[in-house]
Amino acid sequence: MSTLLKNSGRKSIEVAVVLGVFVLFFAVGMYSGQTTMSVEMIDPPDGSQFQSSPVELVARVTVKGVPVADAKARFTIRFGKVGETSTDTTTDFNGIARLVVPAASGNYTWHVAAIREGYPTIVSRSGRFSIRLSLLVYPLLPSLFRLSVSPVDFKARVTEMNGHLVGSANVTFYVDLRMIGSSLTAANGIAGLSSAVDPGMHTWFASATKNGEGGVSDSTVFIVGELSSLGTGDLHLLRTELSGLSGNGAARGVMGLWSSRYSGGRPSTIRDKRVSPLRCETAGIYLEPTRMSSSSALNEYATCDRKM
Repeated sequence: MSTLLKNSGRKSIEVAVVLGVFVLFFAVGMYSGQTTMSVEMIDPPDGSQFQSSPVELVARVTVKGVPVADAKARFTIRFGKVGETSTDTTTDFNGIARLVVPAASGNYTWHVAAIREGYPTIVSRSGRFSIRLSLLVYPLLPSLFRLSVSPVDFKARVTEMNGHLVGSANVTFYVDLRMIGSSLTAANGIAGLSSAVDPGMHTWFASATKNGEGGVSDSTVFIVGELSSLGTGDLHLLRTELSGLSGNGAARGVMGLWSSRYSGGRPSTIRDKRVSPLRCETAGIYLEPTRMSSSSALNEYATCDRKM
């Protein structure tokens, strides 16, 4: 009798295990077949080395090989020992997401997370790339100190590392991470162009290449039109950037701002953490960071200009 009970109990356990495994595999099959996305890093190839900047990062989001449109693709880039920035973009109808990165010389790793309602978040593998720049690019116009009117004049100067001016370098201008045009530097190392820009707050930077060598400028905030044309989000970002300028920040503009006006993400800023007041010698205006939340301070600052 005891033997029969033992056999019966063993069979019951075996049946329960088989049923449990079946249910598990069924659930996994349903889960992966209906709700799992895939994210693939398309470009640049892992380990790529660049001598120019910006670098375009490209990823594809699919479900069972079918492109997923309007999915959020969060690009995370790590640099140095502790540096990290994340920017959200949106996939197009081919499931492709792109991010233009105006990065300086250094070694970088990156990955992409695919995010969409009703699906679990999927993270890609990590990729690596490095940049080695040998040209210096200085953003001249427009600046944070001048309220611009469309069409806006853009100017940048290109030099070698030793300060020698570079003529006949090809300079490409970007506004809000979108290329707006290019021109060649003159003998004085300056290139420029004029382009229509919508009213509001924007960021711009310039990249330069010549004979296989390249460089990229810092990103700079500028305003087109009246302050009244700025949205609440733009005003908040402007106040944040102004209050965070450090040391000689008034002369350098905003360092390393990766704009996301067209990518749908939150901009990331790389800058010295020290905070100091802003000065404008030409207009005689002195603005304390604590006053940046007031509209009067913004109006004063918008009239502040500098000599080029």
